[in-house]
Amino acid sequence: MHRLLTPILLAFTTLSSLLAGAQEATPTPASKADFVASWIEALQASDSTIEAEIVDDLEIAAKAGELTIRASAAEAYTSYLADLATHDEQIAGLVRMVSEALEAAGAMPDLSRIVPVIQKSDWLAKYKLDCPYYALPDDLIVVLAEDRADEIRYLRTADLDRLGKTVPELFSTAISNLRSVAPIEEHDLGDFVLLNSGGNYEAGLLLDAQLIARYQERFEGETVFAAPAPDVFVLTGRDEQKGLGGIVTAVCSSDPATSLSSKVFAVRDGALAVVGEVECGGEMPTLTME
Repeated sequence: MHRLLTPILLAFTTLSSLLAGAQEATPTPASKADFVASWIEALQASDSTIEAEIVDDLEIAAKAGELTIRASAAEAYTSYLADLATHDEQIAGLVRMVSEALEAAGAMPDLSRIVPVIQKSDWLAKYKLDCPYYALPDDLIVVLAEDRADEIRYLRTADLDRLGKTVPELFSTAISNLRSVAPIEEHDLGDFVLLNSGGNYEAGLLLDAQLIARYQERFEGETVFAAPAPDVFVLTGRDEQKGLGGIVTAVCSSDPATSLSSKVFAVRDGALAVVGEVECGGEMPTLTME
């Protein structure tokens, strides 16, 4: 029995050693927190003037002087998990991304490319941005953005001094620019109209009183409109029942994650005014007009 057991025990011991060695050879993936910590450490090692802090899951805010940008490591972390040997490569890529973004943010904005963008009122606090803005009805705000070839860069308060412009001047310029930066396409659906403005700036058409006035004789009753999402703008007449149904459909079809407003608006005395609201809950959506 002893002679038979010895080879078996030796084989078992050898197998156990091999398994233990294999386990030791397999690295443990860095957690999200550790991965971001490595990113921040490498970023500050590359440029000691950059301040960085974690603001969300796999997301940081990086500040250099008066410039602040947000950057996400979500894609890099996913790639790292697929191949743990790429850790340093992914971190280097993230450092390069932030450096290039800060450099681009520091470039002088092109006045001809500045456009208005509608956001919810909590947007500035959520993303910790210092941007000039105007308050709009229904807890909405309008901020300014520069439409660049590969990104949309939101203007900061510091940009006002660099451009030598006041807030009213910049907002007036932005509204005028909207049609040239993102030419408007009209989709006539009979009782209502959908306007397309490049897929990013449709909600900004809320501010174009001249554009809205063109539809005054097109529909029955006061011209009313809605911007339920950043890329949706629908317009009809107050007395167009089927057209109002189009507004209800547009509002209730919007993705809740990106929705802006369920209100219906009109231009009164030269200002944006809320004139109705769509309720999407329950068995049947409803529209209540003031």
